[in-house]
Amino acid sequence: MHILNDENGNPIAHGGQDKEHPSRTKKEENIALLQFMLSHNEHHAEELEEMAHQLKEQGMGDAAKKISEAVENFNEGNKRLSLALTLVKR
Repeated sequence: MHILNDENGNPIAHGGQDKEHPSRTKKEENIALLQFMLSHNEHHAEELEEMAHQLKEQGMGDAAKKISEAVENFNEGNKRLSLALTLVKR
């Protein structure tokens, strides 16, 4: 088992065996982790896009533009993660 951190920096256990989750293969573990990370990243991209919208409304267009550019990078990375997930599932 190894430790990951959630979006708030709190440690969470990942892997290993417990009563709720029977032993997984490495492939299943990779699929689960990739699915979690992809969903997690998509959620953050949505939050950032909303922030950019709010900043633009507050007259901070330059900051909003930089955040929107960062969201484009998030989305590009998420496309690659999605492709990787498809390949791992094969």
